Amino acid sequence: MATAPRRQFIPVLVLLFSVGCLGCGQADMTVKHEQRQSPVLTSATSEQTVAPADSMAAAQAEAQTLQRGIAQRQPNEPDSSFLKRILPVSFPKAHSGSVVAYAWRPTSFGKQLFFSIENSDDYTLALFILDPFELNTYAVRTFDCSMADYATAKAIFFIDIDQDGRKELLVLTECDLREPVKGDDGEVMYGRFAHYQTHIFGYTASGKDKRPQYREDLTPRPCLDELPTAAAVRQAIIKHQRKTDKRHSLSRLSKIR
Repeated sequence: MATAPRRQFIPVLVLLFSVGCLGCGQADMTVKHEQRQSPVLTSATSEQTVAPADSMAAAQAEAQTLQRGIAQRQPNEPDSSFLKRILPVSFPKAHSGSVVAYAWRPTSFGKQLFFSIENSDDYTLALFILDPFELNTYAVRTFDCSMADYATAKAIFFIDIDQDGRKELLVLTECDLREPVKGDDGEVMYGRFAHYQTHIFGYTASGKDKRPQYREDLTPRPCLDELPTAAAVRQAIIKHQRKTDKRHSLSRLSKIR
């Protein structure tokens, strides 16, 4: 499947978000896509929609957080309370329990937090990473995981792809594309068909300000094309690693001889 040009992600107010948590193995955490719902922002004491003034204040507060790229966490503040406070527009759209907390990058300040946001207005899909690099101080980053049409995040998980002792972050996304289908009578009709893409991210050395740095790994990996589940992606990576190890072993033996 040809990959459409990537869109630059600009933080926006989103109306849809749906991922749920699922444990994958003893160490990895996986988020699985759940049924979409139309979320409504509510106050703590009423079921009424948040007033326009409150919505504007929330949007401004979140925009400032994303612009600074840093957020302060209060001591012993729960994950959900922390995320709702610093991302008051995006995070309240999340389903309960949808945040992945995982020790991806080695640090003594706690686990990283991951979740994604889908926007049906411009078909963007954003990955949020919150990474503690000082006591109660988090770097806040977003990455674009969009596809050619409205996409959802099926899974967030971690695998050591390069076998260098450091796991990569993988985000499996899905979108339905409108494609032509020729019927038995030769008539061309159109239907929607599911397509899948695996986005891969790695972390690099921290910058001068001690903030963690990340990169998207754009290395072509045909073995991961159109795989619909995290389990299928894992199996394909393991199979590819075994083939690579075998080639290296044969190469070393040929040099010895």
